[in-house]
Amino acid sequence: EIDASAEEVLAWRLDWCSREKMRIHLEDPRSISRSVVKDIAINNSIVETTKQFPFPFKNREFVVQPVWSGPDAGGAFLYCWESVDFQSESGAIRADSRGFIKIKPLPGNRRCEFIIFQRIDTKGFIPAWVFNMKIKHSLSTPGELHASFDRDLEIDAEDCNALISNMEVGSG
Repeated sequence: EIDASAEEVLAWRLDWCSREKMRIHLEDPRSISRSVVKDIAINNSIVETTKQFPFPFKNREFVVQPVWSGPDAGGAFLYCWESVDFQSESGAIRADSRGFIKIKPLPGNRRCEFIIFQRIDTKGFIPAWVFNMKIKHSLSTPGELHASFDRDLEIDAEDCNALISNMEVGSG
């Protein structure tokens, strides 16, 4: 559950090279590059990121084409991606990533559910210890989302004020 509307979460996900995401990229020693390769349409682009792997393994480059659609009748959005063949001179091994995110509004003020499904093929032999080290970083999106849209204090203050109001009405 995210403390933001489905539209806000979709916009956050689409902004591949926002100031916030580029700051995260620069602070992450495992991330070598992150860029928008080509804008195709308002809901479609080609993006790239290269992740550093420990020696003696080669880095992995992911070039994916995300596309989004929605809202559906329930107000939900889909953000889907798959790897695409795109010329690169990075020298990294081209890995494969595909998946989807469903962003569904929840009852209440600015809340939504975020469901992600992702499949990654690193293309080549990667020992389990390296894969286990990398997988937690591949699943960082939900944590980044919570950090970006955390409204716990605001929601707690609204609930507290409503409780105080109810108590004042009940005692008056």
